[in-house]
Amino acid sequence: MGKGIHINDDAMPWDTRTAFIPWTSFMSIGNIALDGNAANIWITEGSGTTAGTPLVGEIGATSTDVAGVEIAAAGDLISTYWPYPSELDTSDPELFFRVHFVHEGAAADTPDFKVHYLHRAKQEGFLEPVAGATAVTSILDHTCSTTADSLELTAWTIAATQPASTDVGSLLAVEADHLGSASAGEIFILGVEMRFKVNMLTDTGPAD
Repeated sequence: MGKGIHINDDAMPWDTRTAFIPWTSFMSIGNIALDGNAANIWITEGSGTTAGTPLVGEIGATSTDVAGVEIAAAGDLISTYWPYPSELDTSDPELFFRVHFVHEGAAADTPDFKVHYLHRAKQEGFLEPVAGATAVTSILDHTCSTTADSLELTAWTIAATQPASTDVGSLLAVEADHLGSASAGEIFILGVEMRFKVNMLTDTGPAD
């Protein structure tokens, strides 16, 4: 039988919500400075950037004027902290991830991504999200369009380890694990999207 409330043997599944974190909200990109021509913004390593290989590349998605983080090499990543929305059902979150990016090339490249994450309760150690990850979710073999500058969304992939009921947020690191046949600079990460089950009930109700 499906999950939810059952009326006359008809399942009413719980609703889901999504949350999107754009690249601008990621915290470990590093220091941002203008390049010599002041035409592009470049990312340089910040002193606090320890989550894997720091990103060094252009912010911007080819000629589209839509910003993203350019991936220079496999292993490049960005990381941040995501506090859980109040409607997330912490008793059974059913947390999924997918990555949004722009693919500059015109070949059917097959990049892979990883989402490292560390679920945290209040007053737990705020650790580095790759070395201290609770688990890693691999998003494998996404085949890109052969249209240049295409908007790409990976498949939804369920988190390998779900948050506990006491957790209040997750440290996240989104990594371009493997570029497939894509060249350096052909992938621009726009952000990461989470899908989760909604807590449909509250702790309060009508007075007796």
